[in-house]
Amino acid sequence: MEVIVRPANDIIDYPSWDEFSKKLLALIDADFSHIILDLEQVEHMNSSTIGTIISSHTKMAEAGRQLSLINLNNNLADLLKHMRLTEILTIR
Repeated sequence: MEVIVRPANDIIDYPSWDEFSKKLLALIDADFSHIILDLEQVEHMNSSTIGTIISSHTKMAEAGRQLSLINLNNNLADLLKHMRLTEILTIR
């Protein structure tokens, strides 16, 4: 079973990161086979958010499950590319 997460705005401060992180961890614990992060409404994210995405991807992969990112704007796509995370993360 898959689930789509659609953050409604940027994830750049502690409250928005904390909410995003808790929601993502709860979905991982809920045993979804595929978590899709739809980032269409997100223009910016901080390093903590990127770290949460990487650790969530790792947890999902270790359990034989998948985490994907979709609808990234050009700035986020370029950032992840420059960090070479496009080699690790599934981005559609």
